[in-house]
Amino acid sequence: MPDGARDPAWAEWSTQAFARALTEARPVALYLETRWSPPCARFRRDVLSDPDVTQCLASRFVPIAVDADLRPDLAERYTSEGWPTFVALTPHAWPLAPLPTSGAPACARALAAVAEAFDARRDALLRSVPAPPPPAGWSDPHDLDPLAIVTAWLDDWEASGGERRASATPRALLAAIDRAARARRDDLVDRGVGLLDRLAASALRDADSGLWFRAAPADEAGWEPVQTLDDQAAWIAVEAAASAHRPSTGRTARLTASVRGIARAFAVQRGYRAARFVHGPADDATRRGFDESCDFDDRLFVDAQARLAAALMRAGVSAQATAWIAGAIDRLDDVVSAAYRRDGGVAHVLAPEPRGRGLLGDQVAVAAALLDAWEVSGRSAYLDAADELMQSTMRKFADPASGALRDRIPTTAGAGDVGLLGQALQPPDSNAVAASTLVRIGAFRGDPGHHEAAHDLVSAAVSLADPADPMHPALLTLLA
Repeated sequence: MPDGARDPAWAEWSTQAFARALTEARPVALYLETRWSPPCARFRRDVLSDPDVTQCLASRFVPIAVDADLRPDLAERYTSEGWPTFVALTPHAWPLAPLPTSGAPACARALAAVAEAFDARRDALLRSVPAPPPPAGWSDPHDLDPLAIVTAWLDDWEASGGERRASATPRALLAAIDRAARARRDDLVDRGVGLLDRLAASALRDADSGLWFRAAPADEAGWEPVQTLDDQAAWIAVEAAASAHRPSTGRTARLTASVRGIARAFAVQRGYRAARFVHGPADDATRRGFDESCDFDDRLFVDAQARLAAALMRAGVSAQATAWIAGAIDRLDDVVSAAYRRDGGVAHVLAPEPRGRGLLGDQVAVAAALLDAWEVSGRSAYLDAADELMQSTMRKFADPASGALRDRIPTTAGAGDVGLLGQALQPPDSNAVAASTLVRIGAFRGDPGHHEAAHDLVSAAVSLADPADPMHPALLTLLA
């Protein structure tokens, strides 16, 4: 909850909050934030604590605050251009109007204007009105030429200074390099690895710590030095791929520095257990320069833990560092034993108790990491666990209408079926990981059924991808 806004009382996303909005005939003010974001810290401090803002929220809205890291299902549906996101909703959780996140006077004026507009249309807005359907995706996955997409994506990045783009970069770059390598397109592999070298030499990576920033500065004055565990995992996976496909002393040294940087900055020892990695930097040296009002994020998100374990295993294979592999497997064992429950799947966060079961991203990230553990260790228990988890995921998350996997298990509990949250969402990236994992299990098991399921999943997921964004990293992953 926003610490600076004691009045009004911020509610969680819940049945009670939306019932109150309906009963009192008020719009909802939805605030999405992350602990680690300096803009969110400033918004809480400078805007949400302003008397005019708090008075309008308390008297005319039902304010709801959501941690975007804890509720990626809500963040995916309601976040507009990053965090903080502040948006007015109807009492049925349909988007009503965006609200400004800079400047208390502008925010107070916008809140008052939205409240007046809501009052003028109250009767209509109190009725649930479905949102328009999403645009149609690709009609046929065979319409897409994967190598042409990789080429166009690399052309775009090379021409536009890619280090200033979104944090999705490493996953797209990894998919591009791997896809080009499988097709034996040495020219595209060279371009992909060259792009990584260029990014690693830019302000996107801190050469002293070996860590990557979430975004590089457009200029030094306005830069926010944000580093999260998930970003480090994604970049280490790319560095490991580059070192494997185009080995060099320099790339191995850079990979080693990044792995050591993560261990130094993000690892916390939990008694006798293997060290776990928290969401934000834990050491004072790495956190120095962050906005002091940002919270230290010591939560353990299971999907990020799994992706880091997978990246460290790949890095260990590339650098022939058996200690990295053994450490990654130990940490994966520790997290999975705490987060996984056979009848409930994988939890989203350990804080410290497991919570937030029922999200697709956690299930497929853990299944893929377990499969990596099987490949590097040869222990059949990991293959069995990955297979069991994927079979459960295919049953629980299948969307009959599209054939793809939904991002969450549908539920009415906790206002789980209102507004955009009630609409099925089939994330291409998680569907891509699921399909890839099924193909790998099928190859290990010699079972064509896994291949058929993966093919159907890929076809469905590609057909749902946005055709207006053919360079989407999820498309590259799906086609890799």
